[in-house]
Amino acid sequence: MLTRFEHAIRAAAEKVAAVDRDVRRKLVTVKGREERYSEKFVTLLDERLSNFSDGGVVWSVATHISDKQSGQETRTGADLFISLELSFDGLYVQKGIQAQSKVNKNSKYGLRVDSKVRLERQCRRMILNSPESFVFAFGEQGTKIVKASSVLNSLPNNLSDLVTQSPVDFFYDFFVCRVGDHDLFAVDERDLQLKVQELEYRAAALISGVAAGAG
Repeated sequence: MLTRFEHAIRAAAEKVAAVDRDVRRKLVTVKGREERYSEKFVTLLDERLSNFSDGGVVWSVATHISDKQSGQETRTGADLFISLELSFDGLYVQKGIQAQSKVNKNSKYGLRVDSKVRLERQCRRMILNSPESFVFAFGEQGTKIVKASSVLNSLPNNLSDLVTQSPVDFFYDFFVCRVGDHDLFAVDERDLQLKVQELEYRAAALISGVAAGAG
């Protein structure tokens, strides 16, 4: 369905993966709030992806970061919300995903977090709000993305046995509609702000992709 825009989608996914890489490298030695990843991710995403065009699609990004006190459990268990709107080649899609960012304590391979109990609680809360919920585990070896339901199915066993995705593969799947909740999205920047307030996300981004020259 999206063959014509394959290059555009792949290029955008690689751009997002580069954002993750640069944020992760800055935070990998920083102790403190895990949501720093989400906050810095959406900020740099806005800088890098807004007005980016390659392969016939122009991308734009709107972001919002909560001004509430950090470090507390959120209502949904997620600290990151990403909404996507695509409009090109006769296709119109609105959908989103939510995620909890975690520091991956394993420096070489696999996945290990500070508290499995807390992670389980966060994943259960996320799934109550949306089945398209994920864990973004960032660390020295890269960022590993895994579905919250897979985490729950694995616990209390070793998380290193989980099948994870790299950011470039995950966001490619997101952009080609293999991933995402069609009932969870923001229609515009104002709605994005409301989602952050109502669902207590720490950071959020609305990514839009339209055919170059449209309008």
